[in-house]
Amino acid sequence: MEGRDWNDTDTFYFTLSHDGNAPMPTSITASVNHLNKTATIGGDQELVFNAAGTYTYFISENSGSIPGVTYDKTRYKVVVDVKDNNGKLRHNLLL
Repeated sequence: MEGRDWNDTDTFYFTLSHDGNAPMPTSITASVNHLNKTATIGGDQELVFNAAGTYTYFISENSGSIPGVTYDKTRYKVVVDVKDNNGKLRHNLLL
């Protein structure tokens, strides 16, 4: 947060979306507040890629209504490139 300190009541929400057949966690939202400033979408759930391919995800901040706060409208793209390496799937993240 820039421009002011966190308030005890500040909570910001983020959502994960995807293109095509990219595997998704059960929970696709996360939140941050003054005590927990790291959002973890999907909690401890791991994404499982069962086939080689390119999987595209988007992370965005949900609009809110806290006075004086400008919410980020950027849709951040994350690409996971999964390759078959002699029968073993290997992935690379492209931010």
